[in-house]
Amino acid sequence: MSGEKMKLYWFSGSTPCWRVQIVLEEKGFYDKVDLRHVDFYKQEQKSAEVTKLNPRGQVPTFVDDGININESHAICDYLETCYGDYGKKLIPSEKEGMSRVLQRMHEIKQENRDQELLETKYEIARKEIQRWEDYLMEVHEDGQTYLVGEDFSMADIYLYPHVAFCVRFGLDISKYPELAKYYNTLAQRHSIQKTWPPTWKSSEDIYRFLVPL
Repeated sequence: MSGEKMKLYWFSGSTPCWRVQIVLEEKGFYDKVDLRHVDFYKQEQKSAEVTKLNPRGQVPTFVDDGININESHAICDYLETCYGDYGKKLIPSEKEGMSRVLQRMHEIKQENRDQELLETKYEIARKEIQRWEDYLMEVHEDGQTYLVGEDFSMADIYLYPHVAFCVRFGLDISKYPELAKYYNTLAQRHSIQKTWPPTWKSSEDIYRFLVPL
């Protein structure tokens, strides 16, 4: 059964790791994967076990039946390419839908820098956040829910962990009503709830940071 020979080295609170975990859950693999949590505070990402697979000593690091893939975007693309017929299809096959999802995915790749967002208190990100707010306004005006229309896609998986990260660490998302609506709606999705970073839950539940609308 697919998933049983998969292994993921990950760190709770890492948006790249979370992105891969959401894909694994959407594909129906998450409960079968050997999940190996890496403690950054103990520098376990620099251990011989990890650096043998990823010389940079970073996570996520992913293994599928002896095939080693690093970098979260590469892992997500690999999973969708190799296992597109499993679970939820995350990139459409038809050209127009595919082009829209790929466009948003690659925009997100280029523009999101979590540590930089924290260090600058979001000043650098303000224009970019407004751009996503504008995209979502168009989507919501059409009566749709997700970043690329009416269906959850890889574009949402690329974007949502960044949004949640910013909210978790101080972004007043209530200033961006369309983004807040998007954040609240996707927080209900099973794959996002199930993989929500455990270190973010503390004694409260996943809904601590939901924004009153």
